[in-house]
Amino acid sequence: GADMKTFSLASALALLLVDHGATSLRLTEAPSPNATQATQFIDGKPYHHKVPENYSPGSIWLKDYERQPYDTLMNSLIKDYAKEGKGEDDKPNGKFFLDRKGALAASTPFVKQHMKLKDDKALGEYMEREFNELFDHFDVLGSGWLEVEQMGRLIKSLCHDQTLNIQ
Repeated sequence: GADMKTFSLASALALLLVDHGATSLRLTEAPSPNATQATQFIDGKPYHHKVPENYSPGSIWLKDYERQPYDTLMNSLIKDYAKEGKGEDDKPNGKFFLDRKGALAASTPFVKQHMKLKDDKALGEYMEREFNELFDHFDVLGSGWLEVEQMGRLIKSLCHDQTLNIQ
């Protein structure tokens, strides 16, 4: 299948490089859209996590008709803002969370775009007035963390539009 094609292409390229005396060049893989991201666990320890497959665009080698649809909002939130939880064994548990700072950073561009506030001062005042109350509403346990899956509802609530198509 695809692994054999990739191997064959890589082998041919490596042979081509060797045949032409380019032995100092290194064959590297193309960057994956599902590469690990530098982040930290919710306890603050540094960590590199992968965006789960259902929130990733998949391999760059797939043709458009082979790709599975994915959630671009969740991909962005996990890749850029989320921290991963740990199980009792101190290993990643695949559950992603945003703290108050991350949730504010992730939601502000959506509010700026959809609420059409006149300037950054108005945006700041609006976020100061609305964000903390809504964050506390969604953080029912008072832990200071929101599950990444709750962010869509938080953003829609901040924009006062539950039908908003956010991506």
